[in-house]
Amino acid sequence: KKLIDMVNEFYEAVKSDNEGAMKKLLVGMVEYADFHFKFEEKYFDQFKYPLSEEHKKEHKAFVEKALDIKQRVESGEMVISMELTNFIKS
Repeated sequence: KKLIDMVNEFYEAVKSDNEGAMKKLLVGMVEYADFHFKFEEKYFDQFKYPLSEEHKKEHKAFVEKALDIKQRVESGEMVISMELTNFIKS
């Protein structure tokens, strides 16, 4: 729920062209997603979830992509755009 709320706040910041809020929310989403995934993976292991490894790979790929985007936005290499917004939404 928290991540969905952050995505919605990010979308509102995009609509209002508030770049500072977009960057802050992007960083927050990346950090929260990493926290959430680690929390979830703990339970995968604890309850021996049968698709654990596949799901962990999806988490890892998402975090790597999100960290790359975060770094590119912070360095000025990437401008926050609808492409980025669509990635976050998906």
